[in-house]
Amino acid sequence: IVAASTSHIECTLPENELGVKKCAVVRSDGFSSIEFDMEYVLSLTSVSPNKGSYAGGSILTITGEGFGTVDSDVEVRVGQKKCEILTVSDTTITCKQPPVTRTVQVGNSGQHETFGIGYKWSKENINILTGDTVEWSWGYSPESGVTSGIYPSDPDDILSYDASNFYCQPSQSGTCSKRFDFDYGFTSGTLKGYGFSFGGNIVVIERTSNVVEDILVLV
Repeated sequence: IVAASTSHIECTLPENELGVKKCAVVRSDGFSSIEFDMEYVLSLTSVSPNKGSYAGGSILTITGEGFGTVDSDVEVRVGQKKCEILTVSDTTITCKQPPVTRTVQVGNSGQHETFGIGYKWSKENINILTGDTVEWSWGYSPESGVTSGIYPSDPDDILSYDASNFYCQPSQSGTCSKRFDFDYGFTSGTLKGYGFSFGGNIVVIERTSNVVEDILVLV
């Protein structure tokens, strides 16, 4: 019970399964009661717009019934990704469309034939679609004195690079990411004390078809 008077009762409904439920208002002394039916409903009527960018960001408006009014009780998924909830009412949800693009993780956990683990990228030949992101991360112990970065290089000669032109600043540990629409060669830069660098290639494949995703509303 939220509020009550001689002519008015306000209460918060408990969770329940969909369908018609029997309800009753009973006086505390038990001498009188009123019975009535209450229907729990959940329906989705429309989603607008029905098209969006690969990069995400479109505001989706979902209409229906039974969504409630608490943002944290509602989840919307477009495919496998969550749509960021903006507003919720019992009949309308608005959310920000997530990107369709993906992020590929690359670390320095590959094993070099001479120096072992840590001196080779975990992925050297990466195939992605237009607009996808590659995220690099690396780390070396402070006592090693080794630093690494990300330098652009010629895809046909990935170990040839300009030391003054880094994309990710050299450091003992770090992470950075970049979105790609074109092929790209990358290298760690020459490692102090080792005199060599290790690199890889990114091949960008143009998206040639639309992606159709299901929309799931959870309340």
